[in-house]
Amino acid sequence: MLRYKTIFLIIIMFGSLPFSMKANDTPNEKYQKTPVFKKEINKNDWQKAIEGIDYTGNIIPARKKKPKENNQNKEQSNLLMQNLRSNTAKVILVAIVGILFFLLFRFALGKYILPVAANKNSASIIKATEISQLEENLNLYDPSLLIDKAIVARDYRLAVRLYYLKTLRQLSLKNIIKWEKRKTNYDYLQELSSSDLKDDFEQLTQVYERAWYGNKELGTYEFQQIQPQFDYLVSKINLTILNS
Repeated sequence: MLRYKTIFLIIIMFGSLPFSMKANDTPNEKYQKTPVFKKEINKNDWQKAIEGIDYTGNIIPARKKKPKENNQNKEQSNLLMQNLRSNTAKVILVAIVGILFFLLFRFALGKYILPVAANKNSASIIKATEISQLEENLNLYDPSLLIDKAIVARDYRLAVRLYYLKTLRQLSLKNIIKWEKRKTNYDYLQELSSSDLKDDFEQLTQVYERAWYGNKELGTYEFQQIQPQFDYLVSKINLTILNS
């Protein structure tokens, strides 16, 4: 009896094995047994989904990224440019201030001269007949007006000659010398031999002869050094006579 029971149990165990194995399907078997349902896709949605996708299989090379600048070098470069601009502005400012001081200094000394077109041919301003008439009648004509014309023309040689004639005129008017056109400068020095004006007059005679007979061109600066000496001597002549 026990024998039959054992055989019966074995038959039941092996008989339930297929059902047990069937219940434990693999994931792949389950996927294959899953029913498939058809679903409609909107064409516009599909176009948007595949837009920009390359199906040719060509690989687009990735763009190389530019190396980032070194932040420290960039800061140093910016600082250098700032210093350069600052130094340039300082130089320009100093130059402007220097020019202004120079102009003020010249103006304060009375040496500021507006640019005047030089007229080398002074005959177009002062005629030869005017000078000849002045020399013939020195006691009657004051050369001051002709002196101003010569300075405007920047003919400083002629201005020195006219200044010398003005000095002789003052000496003649005060009866210190006797003016005659035929006389030489040495003759006038002899007449002043006992006068305290002799040294000043002799010095300006040398200046005049170098400028006029030496055919030496005078610049503005040189004339500005000579002009005050003539003015001083003319004033000294007048004061000498007034005190006598």
